[in-house]
Amino acid sequence: LDVVVASSSTRSSRVNARVVGLGPTRRVVLDDTLLERPRTEIRAVIGHELAHERNRDVERAVLASAAGLLVVAVVLRRTWSDARVRAHVGAGDESDVRIVAVAFLVVTVLGVLAQPLVMWQSRRVESAADHLALDIGVEPATVIALQRRLSIDNLHPLEPAAWRTLLFGSHPGGGERIRRAVLQADRDGGDLPDATDLLEAEAADPPGWNRP
Repeated sequence: LDVVVASSSTRSSRVNARVVGLGPTRRVVLDDTLLERPRTEIRAVIGHELAHERNRDVERAVLASAAGLLVVAVVLRRTWSDARVRAHVGAGDESDVRIVAVAFLVVTVLGVLAQPLVMWQSRRVESAADHLALDIGVEPATVIALQRRLSIDNLHPLEPAAWRTLLFGSHPGGGERIRRAVLQADRDGGDLPDATDLLEAEAADPPGWNRP
């Protein structure tokens, strides 16, 4: 699986990575902002993305999107037909504006209602990738340092509010991912980074948006 770097620093200081493509076009894409991080952290990010690859998450996401679009198409078709019937019964002629308004309203309501479910499924997929990445050799100590640094660089709290996670949390909170890494280290009998050392490293390395 190829690893390529995207020129993202001209648009944002955020740090991110992802698996894209299907079949021969599949690759891991790293934002160039990530290259400022230590090699151990870059390898941890790549390990997480390779876990997505092993779990076939891209294919699953494509199938889920296709199923969602099919549901929306069926609902729109049914709404369109019902609105035309109501227009004929109530006014004697079609009201295209009313039909379109009703259709858009139905799609909007469906999107709002589905949002928590979509975010829950996304967090579930990310958690599975975290577990697999730790199982295939990503060091828990590196995950802890990485999640703390991502929280600073991306301006994300380690413990986001519950409502924000419910509606907008596509990934588990950094605190949850750190706790998972700590449990893995306990099972493996590995060493954990010292909190003082982490704080000193973060103080010596300002976030990307605050660098001269």
